[in-house]
Amino acid sequence: MHKELIEQALAHPELGSTLGYELIRDMLLPSIVGEDSNFMYWAGKKLAREIALATDEDIFSFFAAANWGELTRVKSNAHQQKFTLTGPIIALRHQNNSHTPQFLLETGFLAQTIEQQTGLVTEGVLENDTKKNNKISILIQTDPKTPTSDELSPDTTPLAFTALLHPEDK
Repeated sequence: MHKELIEQALAHPELGSTLGYELIRDMLLPSIVGEDSNFMYWAGKKLAREIALATDEDIFSFFAAANWGELTRVKSNAHQQKFTLTGPIIALRHQNNSHTPQFLLETGFLAQTIEQQTGLVTEGVLENDTKKNNKISILIQTDPKTPTSDELSPDTTPLAFTALLHPEDK
């Protein structure tokens, strides 16, 4: 059952080693917390509180560096933002027919990062998980009437992640 997943991860050296990541994320955690658990969404939110990215550019750079895929904002208004997540890692995770990949970690991370940047309560929803076009759509909704609590905000300076990737641009 999981042999296909391991073979696929090893067959794509251009992605770096995704084997350990895939084993934990798509095999181990679902077997512990259950296939339909929202655990990964909340883990993504927790991770974003620890990392606290400073700008939109940092979000896009972080997703690429974390090998989560290419994040693109496709639509935005005052209360909602729609993103797509594409790339070889998305296609690879969809190729494994023994399970349906979850993208809740990315969704939670994105929602929490935008919440920290706007100071408003924000939630993320996977709009569709379409295997045929290897694209994930994430809808981020912000409540303009509900500011975040200081208790949940990290007491750290936001990380300028893009500057870390390109120190020569300083």
